[in-house]
Amino acid sequence: MKYFRTFLVALMLAVVCIVPFQPVGAQNDLSTSVVGAPLTPEDVQTFLDEFMSENMESYGVPGLAFVMVKDGELFFSKGYGYADLENQVLFDPEQTIIRAGSMVKTVTALAVMQLVEQGMIDLDTDVNQYLTQLQVPSTYDEPVTARQLLHYTAGFDARFIGIRVENADEIMPLGDYLAEHMTDRVRPPGEFRAYNDIEIALAGLLVEDVSGMPYDQYVEEHIFKPLGMDSTWIFLPQEEEQRAALGYRSDGQPYPLNYYHLNDAASAGFNTTASDLARYMIMHLENGKYGDVQLLGEEYAEELHTTRFRHHPNLPGIAYAFDEIFWGDLRRLAKGGGAPGFQNRMFLIPDENVGVYFVYNRDSNVRLAPKLEDEFLTRFFPKTVQPLQDEFPLADPHELDRYSGYYVELNDYSANSLEKVKSLMEQEHVTVSEHGLYDGNLVLVGENLFQWRSTGNYVAFREDDQGTITHMFYARTAAMRVPWHETFPVQMSLLVFSLITFLSAMIGWLVTGLKSRGKLYIVSGSLSLVYIAFLIGLGLLLGPVFTGADPPWVFSFSPPVELLLLLVLPLVGVALTLGLIWQTFKLWAKHQGDRFVRIHNLLTLVASLVFIFFLHTWNLLGYQL
Repeated sequence: MKYFRTFLVALMLAVVCIVPFQPVGAQNDLSTSVVGAPLTPEDVQTFLDEFMSENMESYGVPGLAFVMVKDGELFFSKGYGYADLENQVLFDPEQTIIRAGSMVKTVTALAVMQLVEQGMIDLDTDVNQYLTQLQVPSTYDEPVTARQLLHYTAGFDARFIGIRVENADEIMPLGDYLAEHMTDRVRPPGEFRAYNDIEIALAGLLVEDVSGMPYDQYVEEHIFKPLGMDSTWIFLPQEEEQRAALGYRSDGQPYPLNYYHLNDAASAGFNTTASDLARYMIMHLENGKYGDVQLLGEEYAEELHTTRFRHHPNLPGIAYAFDEIFWGDLRRLAKGGGAPGFQNRMFLIPDENVGVYFVYNRDSNVRLAPKLEDEFLTRFFPKTVQPLQDEFPLADPHELDRYSGYYVELNDYSANSLEKVKSLMEQEHVTVSEHGLYDGNLVLVGENLFQWRSTGNYVAFREDDQGTITHMFYARTAAMRVPWHETFPVQMSLLVFSLITFLSAMIGWLVTGLKSRGKLYIVSGSLSLVYIAFLIGLGLLLGPVFTGADPPWVFSFSPPVELLLLLVLPLVGVALTLGLIWQTFKLWAKHQGDRFVRIHNLLTLVASLVFIFFLHTWNLLGYQL
């Protein structure tokens, strides 16, 4: 999941500034065709030794393991640094157990495909025909299918709160967890890819209900054991904990070993070693076979790796839980994973029969992974793409105005919970100048299709029946155009207006408190105090997360009691607003107080209504968890 920046600090300081936005889809400059370095284990080690000596310390990464497979065999394996800094335990690809995070999504897809091969699941049949522990609501006419679940296109809302528990004995059975926490269907299925743990967890439940055994038991018996992945478990056995690496926070402090346990393990994580994942990659590259074990028929393994969904023909797509990524003309199937204190990455290059996996024990704000991946590929698989044409036809800027606006990615976007508020600071501003989109750097090359001058990557837009642009697509990502009233400038302007008005009403209440006019401010002052206390309390609660002192993962557990108490205050504010409506009416009807007092109360009433609108927009009014 991406992390949201703090907006509460800005609220309390009453500072409004439009943050500069990074142009969407911008990537590295195009490379010209060059010959890659020799691909031998010695050359890979030389590259990695140089890379690690230059980057591990500067990025603050305690330890890393790297494995590579080629032509059905382990090609290279090495560990760097420490799995446990304090005790100086080396990071060992064979022995060190790590939390692999969302890498497990590919395991769930494999399990579903095994059941498809056995004729127990049809990829395009309504999953309600297979589910026994719960039923998917019929929100839309179109049913949800297994194929859509594995492509993240089923249309479910996202949810982060509640996926983890603190103690192993609190882990809920997958069916019970989804029955209690399954999110709403907010989009018609099959239209948009939106990375979502709920959908893969439902695929895991599908495995349970069809196979008749718990998810963790199924994948252990039908995937891990046949592949000889003897150091891989969905839930880490207590007797293996001494082999587990510690994950480290952004401030360099380690997470406790048993910091969390997963309710949705079928979509969010498992425990394994780099060497075990080498076996797993070989099986994928050998089309379902590892040694003498045929884990999945070749036809179904090929289907598992086939791209069946993309937002536009010019964009890369999604296979079954694997991202399709092009490095020049080279197609890769990639999957990343994150967990508290861990980042890992797997990519397969089928045409070269090569697979790479690496993992390091530092939080996700440390961006070592993309640097390592890019430099490795540049060294051994340089891009072989044609340079872009020098001149592009210029489009009329007035015709491009229809594309300008604010957009927000659907990945992890929560429409119906308070988690929606993070999207306020994640809005992408598509700008138009006299030179075109992004000052002419994004050029029109087809109907609703654009291309970056620097990289050649495509960006596509979608319009509705009235010709209004509704979505933007880049790579595998769908971004929704934000309604004008939810855009960052509008929402922040309304918020700061309300905050300044509340502060002035509190000052008026304090100043007149010793005078006869003090009673004329008692409702507006109390209301302002409630709202300001809410913002300050929320800031104190979330401030450590925003500053890096506490990890954002804390909100993946049950809602903190402090948050539940704070959410009472907006409801109190609504009740006081009703009282302020009555008091303001009396002030004006009976000409009580001077004109300044009456106007000030009226202004506070307007500010309260505006603030209620803000709270409602971001699902902060009530308990939308």
